[in-house]
Amino acid sequence: GTRLVKPIYERFRDSIRSEIPVALATLIEGPRIGSKLLVDESGFSLGSLGGINLDRVVKRDALAMLDAGTSEVRHYGSDGEARQHDLSVFIECHARRPHLVIFGAVDFTRALASQGKLLGFRVTVCDAREVFATRRRFPMADEVVVDWPDRLLDRIGAELGPRDAVCVLTHDAKFDVPAIISSLRSKFNSPSLSICLTKEDIFLE
Repeated sequence: GTRLVKPIYERFRDSIRSEIPVALATLIEGPRIGSKLLVDESGFSLGSLGGINLDRVVKRDALAMLDAGTSEVRHYGSDGEARQHDLSVFIECHARRPHLVIFGAVDFTRALASQGKLLGFRVTVCDAREVFATRRRFPMADEVVVDWPDRLLDRIGAELGPRDAVCVLTHDAKFDVPAIISSLRSKFNSPSLSICLTKEDIFLE
């Protein structure tokens, strides 16, 4: 009844407001239509779709979909079996905004940061030169950091994933090289890794 799903909806709402990645799985075809299972990025879950094995499989899929930032309808057997169509479950994911990290507080950065915000990215601008990396020059950025690229990546590299992007626009090898090396060494190194260099028309993807 309503009292059973109210805590699930409240947790779902609070997670979205706090920008905590969360997924809500709803049984839309099967014997317990309307049953719900909430899963957040920590692995915490609330509710049930009607079976321990089904909940375990849907939870696993929901966590993978949170990483990918996708929502979709998935089909299962009555006990969570794959490639069967006894049950249909809609998994609605609210993932963390993808992160665009721009190294180099140059003129190009303003345009790139604005486009990143338009596309839904959380935007960080970083430059070790305090005179250039200012909130006044980049009011559209979520964060403006005065630091060396490799030191920032040491702090946030573990949080970056395949939906995120790193762009290097500094025009200076002493900034460019540490940023590229640190990016490639982090877990962010993936098929979708993007490091963009305006210098000498070099692009690495």
